Amino acid sequence: MGINCYISIFGIPNPHKTISMFKYSFIAIVTLLCLSSCTNKAKRYNDKALSLIEMENYNQAIKELNTATKIDARYAPAYYNKAIAYANLKQYKTAIKYFNISIKQHSDFYDAYLNRGIVYENLGKFKLAIKDYSSAINLDPLNKKAYFFRGITRFENKDIKGAIDDYSKSIKNGLNSTGVYYNRAIAYQEEKNYAAAIKDYSKVINISPSFAKAYYNRAIVYLYLNNKDAAIKDLNLAKNYGFTEFDKEIYTLLY
Repeated sequence: MGINCYISIFGIPNPHKTISMFKYSFIAIVTLLCLSSCTNKAKRYNDKALSLIEMENYNQAIKELNTATKIDARYAPAYYNKAIAYANLKQYKTAIKYFNISIKQHSDFYDAYLNRGIVYENLGKFKLAIKDYSSAINLDPLNKKAYFFRGITRFENKDIKGAIDDYSKSIKNGLNSTGVYYNRAIAYQEEKNYAAAIKDYSKVINISPSFAKAYYNRAIVYLYLNNKDAAIKDLNLAKNYGFTEFDKEIYTLLY
């Protein structure tokens, strides 16, 4: 069996499986400063909605936010938080409607661009997602999240070099997580830059020593480099940490 068949058998892992909780946690981005035009009464309903969003009671939060905008149609935080609630309910088209209102009210609103980009990505509208992430980056060039998210979208859009560049900028701006190194390793693996892929999988393992899939993926790269001993060692570690999705041909290496 040729080593070059391993990646085609298993495929390049989906990067979202590693970072979905980080990327799609809209709850973490629900706060917005009350503007001078808002009324105290509208703010009270908005604050109650924020508490409901934190409890993942999105439908009731939307009811409170609807009341807030009825009281004060110019109350900007309520529109943004409606978008957040609808996004968590996966009602993406409605979420975009309210993100659009938020951006129209405040064209320099970083979080609105970032989260609308996430929604566009969920809808498979990668070009629009990349455009929104780029807008967020233009507003805050040192923010690590927008580069990371744009990198994921570029990878999905088959722009592997662009994805690597964005992951690298995210790391340069301070992101030090299993997600960013794991995703960059996958991109390097796709580019056949095996030395760089091994280096990043090793960083993942240093951060999270029980990350079974990182051992498994690094083993695949070692097999490409004909380093069977290192591959077998990593496959055993992957197995010890609970990874069980071995293909028959790779499984036989262990026995």
